[in-house]
Amino acid sequence: MTDRQTGKQTGEPSSSLLIMEDYTLPFWIYLAVLTVFVGGAIKKILESHLSAAAPPLVVCLGATVLAERLWALCLPAVLLLGLLSLACCLYSTTRTGTPPATLPVHGKAVLITGCDSGFGNAAAKRLDSLGFQVFATVLDLTGDGARELQRTCSTRLTLLQVDITQPQQVQQALLDTKAKLGLKGLWGLVNNAGVCVNFGDAELSLMSNFRGCMEVNFFGTLSVTKSFLPLLRQTKGRIVTISSPAGDQPFPCLAAYGASKAALNLFINLLRHELHLGGPSVHHPALHTNRSVQ
Repeated sequence: MTDRQTGKQTGEPSSSLLIMEDYTLPFWIYLAVLTVFVGGAIKKILESHLSAAAPPLVVCLGATVLAERLWALCLPAVLLLGLLSLACCLYSTTRTGTPPATLPVHGKAVLITGCDSGFGNAAAKRLDSLGFQVFATVLDLTGDGARELQRTCSTRLTLLQVDITQPQQVQQALLDTKAKLGLKGLWGLVNNAGVCVNFGDAELSLMSNFRGCMEVNFFGTLSVTKSFLPLLRQTKGRIVTISSPAGDQPFPCLAAYGASKAALNLFINLLRHELHLGGPSVHHPALHTNRSVQ
C-alpha cells in the first residue's frame, strides 16, 4: 500500500486490527449479556434434573433469542440492557411470589416418636395442623407434653405411650396403629426419640451411660423402624430419622451419645440403599434438639 503524500510504501493493516475495529463497546456488552444467559441455562441443566429445570431453562433461552433479535434491529445497547433487566426483575418477582407446591395430606398417616417435648412435640402439632393423621408416642400420657398435644391438636391425633427400648410396648403401638388405620398403610415414620445420658470424657464415663445411649438412640430406633416397615411398604412412604452432627464428628465429652448416633447413621444409610428400589424413601437429617426425650 502506497502513501499518497510521501509516495512511500506502507504495510497493510493486519486483519486482526480490522476485526477489532469492527467490534465496538455495545457489541462486547451484548456478548457479555449473552454469555450470562447461556451460562445460566447450562448451569441449570447441570445442577438439576431436566424436568425441574425446564421452566427456567425456557425463560433463559427465550431471553437469549429476544436479545439476538433486538440486536439485529440495531436497538441501542443501553435500552437493550434495560429491557433485559426489567425482564429479569419480573421473572424473579413471579418466582418468589408463587407459593411452593405442597403434597396432598388427605388420608395420610404419620407416626412420630418422642413427642413429649422438643422437635417431636412441635412436629406433631405442625403435621396435625396440616391435616395429617398423627400418631404421637410419649413416655408419659399424663405429662405436660401429652396434655399440650391433647389440648392444642385435633381429634385426628392419637397419643401412644411407648418406651422404644421396650419391645412389648413397640409391638402394642403397632397393633394400636393398625387398628386405627384399618387397611391403610403408614405414610411416614419420624424417628425422633433420643437421649443424651451424660456429658463427660470417655475414660470417665460409666459403661451404663454408653449402654443407655445405645438402647434408646440405636436399638430403640432400630426396633421401631423394623416393626413399622411393613406398614410403610404398603404406601411406599418415607422414613425420617433425626440424628446429630455428633454421629459424624468427634465432639468432646459426647463419646456415649456420639457413638450411638454414629451407629444410627450407618444403619439408616444402609437402609436407604436396601430400600432404594420399590421401598419407602429414607431421609436422614443431621439435627439435634436442646431437650432429649425417649
